[in-house]
Amino acid sequence: MSASTGWSFFPALESLLLYDLPLLKEWPREVVMANDHGEIEPAPPTTIFIIFSSPFEKLLQSLTVQTEASRQITEVANSGPSFPLCTLQTLHICFCEDLVSSLELGLRNLTSLRDLQIIHCHNLVQLPEEGLRGLVSLQSLQINSCNSLTSLFQGTQDVTNLQKLEVLTCEAFDWPDEDDGLQGLVNLRSLEISMLPKLTCLPQGLQHLTTLQVLSILHCYSLVSLPQWMGNLTSLAKLYIGACHKLESLPNTMRHLTMLKQVDIIHCELLSERCQKEGGTEWPKIAHIPKICVLC
Repeated sequence: MSASTGWSFFPALESLLLYDLPLLKEWPREVVMANDHGEIEPAPPTTIFIIFSSPFEKLLQSLTVQTEASRQITEVANSGPSFPLCTLQTLHICFCEDLVSSLELGLRNLTSLRDLQIIHCHNLVQLPEEGLRGLVSLQSLQINSCNSLTSLFQGTQDVTNLQKLEVLTCEAFDWPDEDDGLQGLVNLRSLEISMLPKLTCLPQGLQHLTTLQVLSILHCYSLVSLPQWMGNLTSLAKLYIGACHKLESLPNTMRHLTMLKQVDIIHCELLSERCQKEGGTEWPKIAHIPKICVLC
């Protein structure tokens, strides 16, 4: 059916999933219901452009963009005034090989965006400063399975409302100390780092996150120690440490964490053994905590 029959352009649409559309070039109002033969004008098979027409972008709240690993996405959201996506609150980007240019071009106008997930984007090396600029409402950021990622933040001046950060399954990521954008995350409440095999120590910038309430460190097989400055995390209420096989001890400053109510130490062979209530050399550091779970 042709759009010329007067059908409305999705007047109440709040969520959209685009998956594996290698020929999609454009989706303006006149082809939103395709033509009479269900055909869309093809684009080169290695390129996907996503361009919508008003008023669609003023209604959309959730968008998921996925392409297979052999293809590219060159623009997530055009930064020009014709495509502000001013109501978009959730954006998930998956399997996008040319992600850096997409971020630089496309996210600056997403001022209502609250949740951003970047998953299986294997050429992403770092988050560009320009790509995060303007995300003044962002509350949750997840980076998952981006195996080339080596640096997280170049600048955080516009993401100061971020409350939840997850960095998961990034094989090359070791969180260098010069990656100091963490200091700008003045409202961060929850941090999870998991499956980072090259991580040997926590970044210095973490010590400034005095609003942090939940810290999860999981499957970081090269992590050797936790820093003494963890005592600066004065709002920390829950600490989860799991499958960190080389971790041997806790910092002495654990006693300073008077807000800490729960500690779980699971399957950390060396540390779990030393945190046993009966005879564990690390037990005195956590004995003041109301809820403790230690499993070898």
